[in-house]
Amino acid sequence: MGKRLRIFLYAFLTLAHSVCLNAINVSTEAELNSAIISANSGGGSIDFTANILNNSQFLTPLNSNTNFSSANETFTVNGHGFQLTASGNFRGFFVRKGSGAITIKNLTFQNQIAKGGDSLETGGGGGAGLGGALFIEEGTSVTLENVHFSNCQSIGGSSPLDNSAGSGGGGLGGNGGLSRTQGG
Repeated sequence: MGKRLRIFLYAFLTLAHSVCLNAINVSTEAELNSAIISANSGGGSIDFTANILNNSQFLTPLNSNTNFSSANETFTVNGHGFQLTASGNFRGFFVRKGSGAITIKNLTFQNQIAKGGDSLETGGGGGAGLGGALFIEEGTSVTLENVHFSNCQSIGGSSPLDNSAGSGGGGLGGNGGLSRTQGG
């Protein structure tokens, strides 16, 4: 068999394998968000081809449609030994509850932080910081294989110290509001 024919067959079989598995290669945060949206609507796999820096407040939630409802898809996120690293107070993945199953493998989450919102009034409690690198909604099927966590944290929001009533902290990275009293 000639060299050109072997190269053609290799390229064809590689493309056919990728199309059959609906594999999406990602090397940037924008590509990762786009691949998550695609997997949320059709399954398949998301394959890291480089370390990815997370500069955004939120990555698109896994297993979620555009209305933030469960998408019920089954797919794999394969890090291939690469890292998802946050550059600020950003969470890694948020996984919605649904009948689909998500597998995350061969990935290192680094510097991921989920910080609860701060209370803006005396007496209000700070919001919970849930799921540093990975927030998995109750009842969700998630399998982790060869996944590592490095310097990832969940930090509750702050609250001014006082025993009086006040507004609470915000959620998902936002601060709480101020309470208002009506009437006289």
